[in-house]
Amino acid sequence: MIHTQFFIELGKALYALAFADGTVHEAEVKKLEHMVKKILTQLNSEQEDDKAVILAKLRFRYCLDNNIKPAAAMHSFKEFMKKDGRRIDQHHLDTAKSLLHAVANSYKGIEKSELKTLNQLDHLLMKTAL
Repeated sequence: MIHTQFFIELGKALYALAFADGTVHEAEVKKLEHMVKKILTQLNSEQEDDKAVILAKLRFRYCLDNNIKPAAAMHSFKEFMKKDGRRIDQHHLDTAKSLLHAVANSYKGIEKSELKTLNQLDHLLMKTAL
C-alpha cells in the first residue's frame, strides 16, 4: 500500500515540476504518458507493486485538469516523503527519479525554473535513500 500512495504523491511532484516554468507543456504530458507505458510493458508478474506507477500519471492529470496549485502539490509530496519516504525501496525511488528527469527534459531541455525544482526533488529522493 505504501507504494500506491508514493506514486500518487509522485504524480503531484511531477505536476509541480512540469508547472515550474509557469505552464505545463504538451510535451511534458506526452513524455510522462510514454514513460509510464514503457514501465508497464516491461513488468513481469513479480513486479506487481510497479503497476502503481499508473497512479502517478493519473494524479498528474488530476492536478492539471483541476488547476491544483503547484506549491500545494509539491508540499504534499514533501510531507509524504518526510513521513513515509524511508519505507520506499530503492527500485521505486529510481523509477521516480527517471520519471522526474524525463519530464524535466521533455520540453526544450531543463529550464532554469525547472532545474531548481528538480534539484529539490533529487535531494529529497537521495536523502530518503540514505
